[in-house]
Amino acid sequence: MKKRFLMAALLMAFAFLTLQAGRHIDTAYCQAGNVICTSCQFENLPNTKFCANCGQKIEIVKICPSCKFENNPQAKFCVNCGTSIAKDAPKPKSDKKTAAPADGAGKNKPGDKPSDKQSLLKVTPAEYIKKGDALFAKKDYEKAKEEYKEALAKDEKNVEANFKLGISYLKAFYIDEAEKYLKKTIELKKDHVDAYYYMSQVYRFKNDSINEQQYLKTALEKDSNHLLALNNSAVIGIKNRNYEDAISQLKKAVAINANYYLAKNNLAAALLYKNRFDDAKKALEDAQKINPDYYLLYYNMGVLFNSKNYLDDAVIQFDNAIKIKPDHIESYINKGAVLNRMSKYKDAMEVLKAGIEKNPNNGALHLNLAISYDKQSMNDEATSENFRSNQLVPGYNLTNYPNGILLGAIPEYDDESLEQVINKSPKHNMSLSSATSELDKKLKTSLGEVHGKSQTSGGGMSTPTEIFTIGEQLYNNGKYDEAMAEFKKVIELKKDHEGAYEKMGLCFGALGKYDNALEFFDKAYSIKPGSASICVNYAKAYGAKGMRDKEVEMLNNAIKADAKYYDAYYNLGLSYKAQNKKKEAGDAFKKYLQLYPDAPKKDMIESLIDQMSE
Repeated sequence: MKKRFLMAALLMAFAFLTLQAGRHIDTAYCQAGNVICTSCQFENLPNTKFCANCGQKIEIVKICPSCKFENNPQAKFCVNCGTSIAKDAPKPKSDKKTAAPADGAGKNKPGDKPSDKQSLLKVTPAEYIKKGDALFAKKDYEKAKEEYKEALAKDEKNVEANFKLGISYLKAFYIDEAEKYLKKTIELKKDHVDAYYYMSQVYRFKNDSINEQQYLKTALEKDSNHLLALNNSAVIGIKNRNYEDAISQLKKAVAINANYYLAKNNLAAALLYKNRFDDAKKALEDAQKINPDYYLLYYNMGVLFNSKNYLDDAVIQFDNAIKIKPDHIESYINKGAVLNRMSKYKDAMEVLKAGIEKNPNNGALHLNLAISYDKQSMNDEATSENFRSNQLVPGYNLTNYPNGILLGAIPEYDDESLEQVINKSPKHNMSLSSATSELDKKLKTSLGEVHGKSQTSGGGMSTPTEIFTIGEQLYNNGKYDEAMAEFKKVIELKKDHEGAYEKMGLCFGALGKYDNALEFFDKAYSIKPGSASICVNYAKAYGAKGMRDKEVEMLNNAIKADAKYYDAYYNLGLSYKAQNKKKEAGDAFKKYLQLYPDAPKKDMIESLIDQMSE
């Protein structure tokens, strides 16, 4: 009895000690005969005593299949429940106190599965490149670079990995590193067109225009249809004033991709510098149909309108560009300059000050603001801004640029930041067309040709009626240039003064400028179509141009407006006579004398009637 009690006590003590020891031992289950380190989860070969990955000592224990208790490796029965474990597979355990990691080398990353290290050894460069491409597409260039580097660690001569690492560095503005890997790409593959193209960007960022052009030239030699190279080469051409070459390259780019609105904008810029305004306008309108949200389309249309002296329209377009891109300094410069041209100095001041808030160190903004102040006799402010502009850009001062700075058309490089496809969800709804009618534009141009000096400027007469009377007196005395100066002033004061437009038409007609005359008669007629006088004078201008159908039409309109307006019948008779329509001419002359029997030229009219009856 005592022996049995003693044996039971010893078994219980051994079980207790074993349990306490088990609490301080990390274990792992072996798989397929291998043993797994519980410290780093690395799978070791059978009978391994120390982990090959982290150096931890591995001890083997036996797991009871019934209660999962960890037993001594030599045990045949579980000391916890007595179950036989003689044939159970061994279980490894590691004692963290027995060995330190070997320099930390080879440790798996957190979250790796037990076989990750071996799996990593099998990853191909293509798989790393695929991961990099996914990150690149998300514009996460920093992480993309790391994946491409992993690919190069596997194969340092991998062309794709070198190239994509190069452009990742370029997109992240690590220019020297980009150059290194792009050159390596070309070294590995001499005909890699895109590598040459991106090398041109590298040298553009380095302000090395010679190498930039050379790499673009080589890219086009290897692929004459490379869109990006065509566009960027044309931009350089525009900057170097090689407009015809630029136009040719951009037309080719547009022919390849009809939705390439950036190339259409640049084509318009080149055409503007060649004064081909209609072609430029069409190119801008075509581009706007593709992407109405592209700010340069409006800026360049503003440049076009300013060149055509459509100043109101120019201001609208520069304002559109600013709405889309609030920090576009060139639009502030030009809008302010055009407002100065229009003598709207206070409006110009506000625009230019807003631009200076965006960029305090732009000399053109300060110079144009100096002009706004100067025109308003704000001498101290003008002096200050003039000094500032000359300080920022030597030579930018009122002496050298008395009318200010107004910038030309702007082309843009294609760095793939803008997708060249149809924008189906535009944010802005703006028009590139003029807010001014085509007729008003022509009138502006014609008024710009009037250089006579007004006699009423500085005098006491200031109302449109008073000025108009002076103009009529000058016209009746045959002083047409001086008369036009007065009528022009009337129009500036009262834009719907049909009499002033009519008299301007008569003045231009007297000077033999019938196209200009027709424009002003057209405007007068649009204001007061029921005026028989305007209709007759309008008809005379058509007659002088030999446009008989239009002449007759307008004379009949005069008769409809006033059936007793005898001068309409007289001119109608002359028109029919010129067309050899004798009966119609005779009837018109007879009607004239019926309405005006005491006409001073009665004898001449009767003679004409006789001729028409022969």
